[in-house]
Parts: sequence; C-alpha cells; structure tokens
Amino acid sequence: MNTSIAETVSDPQIQAHKQIAEFRQEIDICDAQIVDRLAYRLACVKAIGEIKCGANMAVHDPTRESSQFSRLVHLARLNNIPPEQVIIPFMAIVQLSRQAQNGARVEDKSPIVPKLCLIHKWRTCGIEVPESAVRVCPTCHSPLF
Repeated sequence: MNTSIAETVSDPQIQAHKQIAEFRQEIDICDAQIVDRLAYRLACVKAIGEIKCGANMAVHDPTRESSQFSRLVHLARLNNIPPEQVIIPFMAIVQLSRQAQNGARVEDKSPIVPKLCLIHKWRTCGIEVPESAVRVCPTCHSPLF
C-alpha cells in the first residue's frame, strides 16, 4: 500500500517544514547580500590601496583598525550579539582587505586564516580573550586566533 507524505507526516511537522524552508530562503538571501557587500567593500579597499600607494602611505592603519573594531563591538552589543562573534569574522575580512590593498590577487590566495594577536586587538575593544586560543604570538606570546 502506498502512503503519501501527508499521511506519514503530521500537520505540525508539515507546517514546521514550510516555516523552516521560508527561513532558509531568507538566510540564502542574506548570504548573497553578505557576499555582494563584501565584494563592494573590497572594491572600496582596493581604491583606498591605490590612493595610499600614490601617496606613498602604509597599508596598515592601526588607528583606523582600532576604531573599526571598537565600532563593531558597539554594533554587536546593540544587536545582542557576543562581540567576539562579530570580531572574529571581521579579523578575516581585515586580512583580506590588507591583501587587496597590497595588490594581492584574492582568488590566488590560500584560505584566509587570521593570525592576529587577540590580546592586542581585543583589549582596544574591551573584549576578553577566549580560553580557546591555543597558539601564541611569537612576539608577545599572546594567544592567536
């Protein structure tokens, strides 16, 4: 005897599957927007890199970076997101941005794994370094991500 899905799955489960599918569509849209915004961000970063190169300026701007991370911590807290959940992906974005400003071909690079000293980065943002940090900075022996 053939049974249909409707006969084997309860109404609450059918409704749950529909709701999950709707939320997953929203997540897919968000993911596409994130990638689109990242591409736009990198285009802006490359333009800044060209300007810096023309003015013989350094790529790394610790003051700007520190203010950016502080701003991100503030935004995370406003949205009830643990700051480290925002800072960690942005550390990878900052590394990617530095590569873009240095004229590195992003598509030819190995996966981005930020190796930034968390204590130095996070102290300026008022974030404690997580216990999960297992590697250490060769200079200051602080945990690395």
